[in-house]
Amino acid sequence: MTKKSIKTAGKKEEKKEEFFVKIDDPAELRRSILESSRDLIYNLQSYQKIIAFQREKALLMDKFTDIPAEITLLIKRLREKLPKDVRDKDRKKAMEKLKPSPHKEVKEKKDSTGKSLLFELDSKLDEIERRLSQLSGK
Repeated sequence: MTKKSIKTAGKKEEKKEEFFVKIDDPAELRRSILESSRDLIYNLQSYQKIIAFQREKALLMDKFTDIPAEITLLIKRLREKLPKDVRDKDRKKAMEKLKPSPHKEVKEKKDSTGKSLLFELDSKLDEIERRLSQLSGK
């Protein structure tokens, strides 16, 4: 016999030992696993919502950082075009008369990846809750 045949022959003779563990209440174990899965999905949904809010916040912050520079430029252009006597009037009176305009509400932007993941998590959650109700019914 060659060395290879001796090695493989030895491996065939080895037995794999199998161990079994008794589960006293398998329905309760399934229920607890499904409940923990449900809780995990709730947490994943919350996490995805937080990520979506953070992305939206970052986009708005980028947008708002450009606005003051643009306003300064527009004021400078306006002052250049105004007549000299209007420019020299009391600026404080003009500023007191101006009232801040109401801010427009920002509509939620739907992030395709975030929302699809939330939708997927919702469907998995529904499936888990359906299984839980089936286990409770038995």
